[in-house]
Amino acid sequence: MIRIVLFLFLFITSLLSQNHLLISEQNKIIQDFEVGMYEDSSASLSFEEIQKVQDFKTHTNKVSLGYSQSAYWFKFVVENTRALESDYFLQFSENHTHELDYYLESSNGTYIHKKAGIATYIKDVNPHEKPKFELNLPQSEVKTIYVRIFSKYPNYTSFEILDKDMLEKKKSSYDTFYSFYFGAISALLLYNLFLYLFSRDRAFLFYVLYVSAFLTWQMQLNDFFPLDTYSSISSYYSLSVSTPLFIAFFMFFSRSILDTKILFPRTDRFVQYMGYLYLFLSFTSLFYLYYSYVIINALATLMIPYLLYIGFKSYFAGNKTALYYVVAQISFLFTSTFFSLMADGYIEYNLFTRHSIALGSFIEIVLFSLALAYKIKYLQDEKMMIISSSNTELEKKVKERTQELLEHQTDLEKRVHEEVKKSSDKDKMIFHQSKLISMGEMIENIAHQWRQPLMQINSAVLVIDDILMENSTHNQEVEEKLNEIELVTIYMSQTINDFKSFFDKDKVKDDFNLKDIVNSSLAIIKGSLSHNAIKQQLSLEDDVVLHGYPSELQQVLLVLINNAKDVLVSREIQNPMISITLAKNDDRVEITVCDNAGGIDEDIIEKVFEPYFTTKHKSQGTGLGLYISKMIIEDGASGKLSVENKKDGACFSISL
Repeated sequence: MIRIVLFLFLFITSLLSQNHLLISEQNKIIQDFEVGMYEDSSASLSFEEIQKVQDFKTHTNKVSLGYSQSAYWFKFVVENTRALESDYFLQFSENHTHELDYYLESSNGTYIHKKAGIATYIKDVNPHEKPKFELNLPQSEVKTIYVRIFSKYPNYTSFEILDKDMLEKKKSSYDTFYSFYFGAISALLLYNLFLYLFSRDRAFLFYVLYVSAFLTWQMQLNDFFPLDTYSSISSYYSLSVSTPLFIAFFMFFSRSILDTKILFPRTDRFVQYMGYLYLFLSFTSLFYLYYSYVIINALATLMIPYLLYIGFKSYFAGNKTALYYVVAQISFLFTSTFFSLMADGYIEYNLFTRHSIALGSFIEIVLFSLALAYKIKYLQDEKMMIISSSNTELEKKVKERTQELLEHQTDLEKRVHEEVKKSSDKDKMIFHQSKLISMGEMIENIAHQWRQPLMQINSAVLVIDDILMENSTHNQEVEEKLNEIELVTIYMSQTINDFKSFFDKDKVKDDFNLKDIVNSSLAIIKGSLSHNAIKQQLSLEDDVVLHGYPSELQQVLLVLINNAKDVLVSREIQNPMISITLAKNDDRVEITVCDNAGGIDEDIIEKVFEPYFTTKHKSQGTGLGLYISKMIIEDGASGKLSVENKKDGACFSISL
């Protein structure tokens, strides 16, 4: 009898001295609570010996203890106050714990022991689930839980109590977030892999290898399919190797993007050797994990800030691409510092400190991709700088071809004009169809004639590209002119495709932003407007989206803007101005292009949309621009194109 009383007294005292958790309802998560913690520095104490320990220290259920050879014991009490048996579980948030022991002690002194962790093989356990243990709490039952954690990795994790339904909900939310995260990174990886296959630039290769290794590390660290096999030894070693691998490829990528081989040869060799050292450490981590990671972390603590310093030096030495690198590194260092301090046991494990490195790495990877894109643009500008040296000869050839096309076009215009005069009202529709066929043939001839000089330009670009890469020539003015030439040649090629596709019945419509179309049209003709000191007054609404043919609408805008420019120049208007407005009214979109050139003569304003009618000299206009524009808007887009004279000049209106 005395023994029973003594046992009950000791048991009640034990309950009062421990953190007592109550399970009182279904669909509940107990995720913030205090437990008792004891450090077993020998990592050899048995459960029976731990039961006798009295000096458990108060700790939270969130563990961040850094690198340690000790085993840590956690102790707390759980009571089921529900009217039904509890189906709750104790689940751990991390998957890379080396050894995990779970003891569930009943009030009569008996206990259940279960094991988990990378070093433990358990038959019939799903390797794609995080470690969890069933509580087995009948109604009004009180049990004491002991948890032993031993890890060769940084010892951080958390454990919480939740039922089966909440397990599924939490896993679903977690997987959704990281699906977007890893999906975005994978898209950048594939994009830059394609660029590497196209350009063969090693900077893209090292970026792809770096992101691949980093992606492997993060997918395992964050338990994401298909690298979410928690109890797999191969997964454990893969996680060990991926960390030094992504740091090694990061070193090689830094050399390429910062141009250290050209700007800082000695620094380049040092960074290269450090990359080789990390490749070696990725091998040694398979056999000497603890000591390898001590070296890996120590070197990374020095090398990451050092590379940031080299990034600043490279930028001030003239490498503008390095600015993206510097901003990316600062972002990553800022966020990853929280993760490192948490992993080393200096700050608390929580949602932000655990996943801060994911945020920083995403920003870094995006900015690195932008840096590579900027590098491509910079190389293209250098190509165009070389092209300008042969610009005169190319212009001469283009003029000769253009003159031939104009002569051919004039002959066609005369023939069509004669037939139109002879045709009756009944024959106009038939002739209209034949005229479209003739125009299609004309466009085919133009396309055939223009392709050759455009191909010659592109061939010259390739040759000059090799020269530029060898001589490393830099000239801002030349870059701007080459960029302008590139824009014009792209527009010429696109114009050929647009007019050829105009007669195609199988054209595909697309969604496009009207403001972007207006701005791109102005960008094409900007040089001519600036040369003639013509100002532009714009009033454009944002987010006006249409479904149609953006290239054809751009052709119409170019015709209207170019016509306005020509009349302003020919009439020598003081303070010439072109005004463009874009507004949405109910279910219609209105675009107006107005000038201050005095307007169109009322005797001819009704004829401006007729084919081959023009007020320009025959060498400057064909009379087809407004005619084709009206066809595009009214026949192809079910809209309306009209003109009227306003106070200062003519206004063309497009209603869609």
